Amino acid sequence: MYEEAYAQIKSLIAEKQYLPAANRLQELYVQRYRELSPHERIRPANLVFELDPQNTHLLRLKVELFLIRTEDALAKEEYRRAYRYFDSLASLPLPYEQDPELHLQALIYAEKLYRGIESVRLLEFIGQWGQESLFCIATSGESHPLLAKVQTIVWTSLHAAVKRRVMLDGIEIDWLLPLAREVVFSIPIDYNMLRAYARFLISLEQQDEAFPIYQYVYPELKGTPHFWADLAYCFPDEPTIQIGLLFTALSKHGDEKYLGRTKKRLADLLYQEGYGEAAAEQIESMLANRQKYQYHISPHTRKKYERLMADFPASQGSSLPVADAFMHEAQDVIRRGMTPETWVACCAPYNHTHGMQLKVENNKGERLAFYCDGMPDLMEAISGMAFSLYIARLRKDTPPMVVYGEHPQRVDIPC
Repeated sequence: MYEEAYAQIKSLIAEKQYLPAANRLQELYVQRYRELSPHERIRPANLVFELDPQNTHLLRLKVELFLIRTEDALAKEEYRRAYRYFDSLASLPLPYEQDPELHLQALIYAEKLYRGIESVRLLEFIGQWGQESLFCIATSGESHPLLAKVQTIVWTSLHAAVKRRVMLDGIEIDWLLPLAREVVFSIPIDYNMLRAYARFLISLEQQDEAFPIYQYVYPELKGTPHFWADLAYCFPDEPTIQIGLLFTALSKHGDEKYLGRTKKRLADLLYQEGYGEAAAEQIESMLANRQKYQYHISPHTRKKYERLMADFPASQGSSLPVADAFMHEAQDVIRRGMTPETWVACCAPYNHTHGMQLKVENNKGERLAFYCDGMPDLMEAISGMAFSLYIARLRKDTPPMVVYGEHPQRVDIPC
């Protein structure tokens, strides 16, 4: 009986006759309710939302129809209506093996809904439904047409995990770490995905695993304020290093409306280290920034920092001498723990698309080409000249990244 009704409703859905399909599904749920609870009163209004049908066909039909309704609600930006459908689906997950394609579709819409309503519990939803469909595609290779969708789900989940403070809130996300590794270390490398993964590791208090990732993405992201602000989290017990890195973050060009949190972190550290005037200047700038972009400031936060500014009247530029000292101390932190390797130039640096490029080779026959702008020692290199390179290596299947080069010397080694 249910098999025949399943085929009928599937046909209605395929023809986009969603209202008749919904009405027929409602009838089936009423009938199923009578089978499961013959002596209880029927509440037909919310039956499809509330009832566990304990029937594969009815559950698949509900998921498919609810996803269509969700898609319609998201297209109209009616997030609350979409949330109602997903709230019902969250408690009755569809097993992956019953319909892999529908299973993945539900996760895709969950991510879309989260971007519309951040109160949606995306991590819990994926945790309940399972990640089999995501793992299947993530490990299938670059050619899978839905790989970009899976990468988006993982990227959003990483940010959600950091924002939700999963360590403090006790949210179970054992599934996210292995899935993120599969996606993050796929080829070609996505540097923003790597940065999101590193920030996630820091939220799990795994700074030792996150720091090599920042060394790796440094050549690509060193010009962004977010890179330096994130890197500061790797040194929770070294406030002077944090201050230098946060000052470096603020010295980079970026959208000022996103720099308020960085200024607040910096001000708290400066005050903690006894630099009250410099802290007050950062707080004054942060409060002005939040007011300009109409960001919420709690009365407690405003009162706390207004009291600080009263104790230490800020003067324009009072942070500059402090900033120079701390930035100088932190400027070499990216090379911490790295062992320089000896490489030989194959030719002099030459103009390339994004700057001066240099080709080098080592005694193992490995060759690299990298941009050497910002490495003054290497700008005058000539063929056969040897020098030290700091190279970040993540895994055997990812190409190395040159972090810095120095100490050139002439040698009689033909390239």
